[in-house]
Amino acid sequence: MSRSEGTACPHTVHTPTTGRPAGGAPAATTAPETIGSFTRTSTFLHRDADSTARAEHHRTYRRRIRFADADLVRDRVLGSAEDVIPAGARRNVLAATLALLCGWARLSDDRIRIRQLIGLCGPRRYDPKTIGRALAALHRDEFIRYIPARGRGAYATIAIHPRFLDGITELQRDPGGRVITFSHPPPYSSKRNHLPTLRPRSGAARPASVTVDAEEVREVLANAPEPFRSLRARLRWCLGREIRTYLTRGWRPDQLLATLAATLPDQVRRPLLLARYRFQRNLIGAGPRLAPAQRAWDRRHRADGRARHDEQQRRHAAAVFAATTATMRARMLTALCARLRLTAPLPDPTTAVIHAARLALRAFPDTSLGQAIDRWVAQFEPSPSDVSDSPTPTAEERDECVVCGAKGQPREELPLRSVVCERCWRQEGM
Repeated sequence: MSRSEGTACPHTVHTPTTGRPAGGAPAATTAPETIGSFTRTSTFLHRDADSTARAEHHRTYRRRIRFADADLVRDRVLGSAEDVIPAGARRNVLAATLALLCGWARLSDDRIRIRQLIGLCGPRRYDPKTIGRALAALHRDEFIRYIPARGRGAYATIAIHPRFLDGITELQRDPGGRVITFSHPPPYSSKRNHLPTLRPRSGAARPASVTVDAEEVREVLANAPEPFRSLRARLRWCLGREIRTYLTRGWRPDQLLATLAATLPDQVRRPLLLARYRFQRNLIGAGPRLAPAQRAWDRRHRADGRARHDEQQRRHAAAVFAATTATMRARMLTALCARLRLTAPLPDPTTAVIHAARLALRAFPDTSLGQAIDRWVAQFEPSPSDVSDSPTPTAEERDECVVCGAKGQPREELPLRSVVCERCWRQEGM
């Protein structure tokens, strides 16, 4: 036993670690040690052979599996150990080992330190010798494969026992050592040359730029005031990039020239920063070339959204009308007014009925539409004594804003098509 493996006995004569022993006999080495399916050859006299073996040992990769398979392996091991291993150090060390292996989707790990398991064993901190004995016992009971560390700075090797790996497929690695997470070839060989198929869009994207002619950039640079024309080559290129950026946003060359040609200070030390500052403060948003295209796209987008909303409302109305009668729909409106405590008239009874049906389905999701409406109306319909004798006003009798009382218009975006004026609509950020 070497000094690094334990306390030396005073009566033991230690063999020198270098050179040859007396008599010129070759240095002795220990025989290969086999534990389970792992074989380790230990040498204490040939430092070069030990370093070579350690280098090859570090080049091996850890065995990886899928995370779903790792959870399955964990359940198998814990289920098998439930009636065999009593509560105590061995049970905690086994849980820590599974957290270290299955928690990272590994079947084995050849760089284990005892202190790693001490921190994973829970609030109680076991002695390293207790951890080592528990690992040896788990190896003996065929729950894990364990090779203890030998020598100063060495690592232990722990692996799941093969009897728990039925049906578990180990992930392969490519020539570079990366884990291959799919069994079939990739759909494209290079992301740079073969882009993945993009999801189809319902329509063209909102325009964000316009085409810029290089002559327009040169025109602005040539007609700019003297401090901007006399820039060095690199700063002139940066100014041209700024000009191209704002031309792309839809601004015209004459507008950029007017911004640059405004009253200049007596001394301009940094013309590029001055140009950037003026562009940022004066050319805000989209220019006159881009703004009309964006407004047209916005109108088409709102029209498409309104068409989809109207079609959805028609389908919902058909489903509600098929499941209810005229009397039930009148009761639904009364229950809706009582449920929402509405004092203003309902602008659109059809939209209100659809909204009441939606509230009924949310309150009773496990029933059909007709049953949900019946139960919801029975729950929120007021008693006959609470119902006012005054007739319910129609949509034409009220066009005042529900917020400020000014004249407004029904809003299709609201569930009840409530009347809201333009000022309140903008103020609320709608």
